[in-house]
This record gives sequence, C-alpha cells and structure tokens, in this order.
Amino acid sequence: LIQSSGPQPNEEYKNTFAALDYASLANGQNKDGDPESTIGLQYRCNDNSAGNLKYDFAVPEENWNPYAGVAGNQGSAQEAAGNTFTPMPALPESHFRNQAAALTYYWDQGKKPTNVSAAVNVPSFSSPSNQCPSKLPNKEGKLGENEKQQYQSEVTSGGTAHEKSFAANMLVRDYLVDSSAINYDSARLWLAAKGYLYDHFLIVDTWLQQQEPDSAQTALDAIPQTLVLEGLDQSEYNYFDSLKTLQITALQQGQTEQQMADANEATLAGIADAGDYYASAQAKNLLNEYKGYSYQPAIILPSDGQQGLKLPDDMNYQQAEGLQLRAVPNPAKNFVDVYYRLDSDYSQVHATLSDISGRILQSVLLSDQAGTQQFDVSKLARGVYLIALEADGQRLLSTRVVIVK
Repeated sequence: LIQSSGPQPNEEYKNTFAALDYASLANGQNKDGDPESTIGLQYRCNDNSAGNLKYDFAVPEENWNPYAGVAGNQGSAQEAAGNTFTPMPALPESHFRNQAAALTYYWDQGKKPTNVSAAVNVPSFSSPSNQCPSKLPNKEGKLGENEKQQYQSEVTSGGTAHEKSFAANMLVRDYLVDSSAINYDSARLWLAAKGYLYDHFLIVDTWLQQQEPDSAQTALDAIPQTLVLEGLDQSEYNYFDSLKTLQITALQQGQTEQQMADANEATLAGIADAGDYYASAQAKNLLNEYKGYSYQPAIILPSDGQQGLKLPDDMNYQQAEGLQLRAVPNPAKNFVDVYYRLDSDYSQVHATLSDISGRILQSVLLSDQAGTQQFDVSKLARGVYLIALEADGQRLLSTRVVIVK
C-alpha cells in the first residue's frame, strides 16, 4: 500500500509479488493536483509474473478526494514502464484496475497488459524497453563517488521531472543514511533542488530534528516566498504552518513533545481531522503517541473487492462481511455522524453510544438497511467512547470515538 505519497514524482520500483489479492494498491493523493498533469507515482519494473494475484495494480475511486490517483503517465513513449503482469488474470481488470483519474500505460515488448479498466489507456505500440537496472547503493548503503556525481549531474542538467526527482532522492538518502555522520546541510541542499512543497516541509522537519527552532522558523517562513501557493498547496501549507508553529514554540520554551501535546490537544485534533494533508498525518502520530488516540489509515479498496475486507477494531471505518460502520469526525467535539450498512434483515437494530465501561448513554433505533445517524456529544466529558450496532441483544460491530473539548 502506498498512501498519499504526495504530488511529486515518485516510483514503486522493482518488487516481486505473488499470491496476493492486491500486489500494488494506491490510496489518497499520489499525483499532481493538476488534472492534466502526468506527474506523480509511477509503477516501474515490478514483477507480477508468478501470478495468483487478484489485481496487479489497483487505484480505487475516492469521490471525496479530487486529487486521488497516480501519475497520468506510467512509463513514457521513450521508455516503457517495464512491469510484468500475472499470466492468468482472474478478472477483467486484474492487470490494472483504475477507478481514479485516467492514465496511459506505456508497455514493454512482450509485457502488454490486457485486462485493464476503461480509465487505463494502453497504446497499440510498445515503447523502447526498460532495462530495469538496480538502483540500490553499494553494500554499505552509501553511494560511490561516481554515482554521486552522476546523480548530481542529473539534478542540475535539466532532465525530466521524474529523473531529477529520483536523482535528488538518492542524494538525500545518501546524506541521511549514515547515522554516525548525517549530513543535514547537504540533504537540505538537494531537497531544495527538487523544489516541491513536501520537500520544503522536510527541510523544516530536519531543522526540528536537529533541535534548531529558529532555523526551522526561517525555513517555514521562506516557503510562501519561494513557491507559488494556490488551492491545495495553500491549504497544505496552512495546516503545516499551524503544526510547526506549535512545535517550534515548544522547542523555544524548552517543552517536551508530551507537554506540547498536552497543552494543544484540541488544535492537534483539528489538524489531524482536517483531511488528507501532510500535517494531518503528523498530528495523528503525535496524538497516538502522547494522548492515546487510535488513528490508523483507513484502507480503501476497489469497489468490487471491498465486501470481504475485515479491518482492525480500532479503525474509524469498520467492516465485517456486508456490515459497515464509520464514525466521523474522530476525534469529535460536538456531533458524531455514524454511517452504517447492514448485511441482513434484523428485527431491530440500534446504534448505541457507550462509555468505556459499557454503559449505554444514547441509543437510536435504525429503520433503514443503510444510512446515517447523528449523536450529540457536546455535553460528554473528554475521553474515549464506543459506538456500536446492536441487534437482538447482540453486538454486530463497534468502533471507538474520541471526544475532545
């Protein structure tokens, strides 16, 4: 699963998969926000030829997320993507099921996908072969000097966005891989050379990792002066700025992250629940670690494959066979909307809200097989509560919700 890797060039490269329902699954934003852009996550040189796969590549529909999907070009007319596909596809779209933004798949001679979605354009002609060379560094995990010079040249010589981004990533990795001599300054240099918003976020985070709040603030303030921020990028920056301001202030005041989380729980929860943002993921991690929250990524599968999914009991979105239960927002402050779907005709089904001891605080009789029920939690004390579907005295499905004040 690759989840929300961002709008910059990225790749899943040279993996081998067998005997899985989903070999490669993408959720969230893994492409540029421009609908016409071809930049984003590419699948290259992955080997699915061992077979026994339900889907080689799967990108589900996410109606609430206009930026969902992967790069609009998988490979290029100059070089094929180089993936191999399961030889005996089980389903009409087993090779590439794409329910998000349309894409073009450039194939290698003898490696043409045949079972694909309508949103996957497969040209009638093959592209020049992808030799799929190893991109691993030497056995010590470091780049040799010749490799380093080659990547530096690729970043500065004006190649494709994908080539420049990959080369810069290799250089950044090289400067950060040695725990005894991490070269943050060089890593920041090549992050800046990539020039994407997320890379500037990483620059700020490296300063925080070095316990340098003033430098982190300078880097944070420089982002809107360096990049043109519009639409999604502006929202990304706003939430990142809010979170980093909390962390920078805490460092300047000598506070620990625990103290910062204690003092700013409601603000962190607001950032965490804002959406599929870089800062939201970081805020969720902070709340999980320091405040006992149970944020986990909700895995989205293609529509025809979701019925059999069983998710852990502490996820916002619960499903068992045909049953579905989701509570949003989570954490909540005033109201919780409960989305549900039943898998059978029960005589009576109630949606219940209980405290952690199991005492039922609210109970509503559900009249439809699927729908939404709202609970007013504005008068409840801060803490963890349980929302459940109950029928004929039996609990069918439950999920936890956190109330903040």
